[in-house]
Amino acid sequence: MKKATHHLFKKHIITVYADDKKGLLNQLLMIINRKSYEVCSLNVSRTDMHDVVIIALEVMLPPADVYFIIQKMNNIIEVYKTISHLAEETQLLRIGQYRVAKDHLSQVVYSLHRYGATITEILDDSFIIQRTGTAYDLNELLNFLDGEHLLSYCSSALISGRSLISVDEYFVSA
Repeated sequence: MKKATHHLFKKHIITVYADDKKGLLNQLLMIINRKSYEVCSLNVSRTDMHDVVIIALEVMLPPADVYFIIQKMNNIIEVYKTISHLAEETQLLRIGQYRVAKDHLSQVVYSLHRYGATITEILDDSFIIQRTGTAYDLNELLNFLDGEHLLSYCSSALISGRSLISVDEYFVSA
């Protein structure tokens, strides 16, 4: 039945502000997994506040279930606040890292500025290029680098500016 109605699901960004405690991530994922919702990406980041983390989940959900999911997460003792918004309402940035064979350096280095990318590390047999941007931006650079000299590629989980709130908002209910 879920597969038949999957077109009704929308990608939501759920951001959880909580104390960094063992088992917290498992509790949050159990709420999502109970209904077999797809987690597209997950990011856990420390904040400037002692022991407070931001957990950002990119999840495919039916809009009718978002409120229920948020309430369940807010009921976890370590959670200060949970917010949600549709992924399509915000620009989602990611960090892409590309490992390229060292013998390809001279062919790539002059084009990196056009893609807003930089070389962040030079290894014995390869070098690492890094770029921040949308999924489209990262794929654009990936297509440019694609070929036998591209040794590997990965991108980080999403980074959403809308997920950053002021300190005062941590302790205010959603």
